[in-house]
Amino acid sequence: MIHLEQAGKRFKTPAGDFEALQPVSLTITQGEYVAITGPSGSGKSTLLNLVGGIDHPSAGSISINGVNITRLNESRLARFRGKQIGIVFQFFQLIPTLTALENVQMALDLVRSVPVGQRKNRAEEMLDNVGLHTHRHKLPAALSGGEQQRVAIARALANDPHILLADEPTGNLDSANSERISELFSDCAGNGRTVLVATHDNRGLHRYSRLLKLADGKLETDEYLQQKVA
Repeated sequence: MIHLEQAGKRFKTPAGDFEALQPVSLTITQGEYVAITGPSGSGKSTLLNLVGGIDHPSAGSISINGVNITRLNESRLARFRGKQIGIVFQFFQLIPTLTALENVQMALDLVRSVPVGQRKNRAEEMLDNVGLHTHRHKLPAALSGGEQQRVAIARALANDPHILLADEPTGNLDSANSERISELFSDCAGNGRTVLVATHDNRGLHRYSRLLKLADGKLETDEYLQQKVA
């Protein structure tokens, strides 16, 4: 599903080059539920952004489903990402003037993988799957943090992506909502999606099938925790 071949990221700063992620080679297969851990500045978000095609590697290559995304131009990469990858941002990134339903439907309108006449029903189905069907006409400001995060997850899953990336998805939630979000991701992996989660939260590591631990931009640990997601 995902293959990095000596992929790394270096940024130029006034103080000189900063290596956010040292070149790393790894393969992540279908259905893996992967936790990416490490302190702030360790390279977790950089790794997610490279896999998601948001950032371009300074060195090496990244392939997803046999497609070398480092060779795609911006328009082709955007189309590929929209169909193959769902992204859940730490601070939700919902459009405040759109309802929960409209936020999810917007993802369908952008990618156009679902016929126009079916998009509203698809968006409603996705909100129902995360337990928010009764809140579908509410604006984000009328939703709790946990509810907004579930809208973001519904939006990320709307186009039925093979890969789900989440950057600190429970970092701003209470323990009850954190548990619910973790269960949703676990279900996604159990249904065959490949799920990568950057997290500071070590309480739920038992749910993951694999642990990648970063420090100072270097992959220090690559450990398989279990064969199948519980």
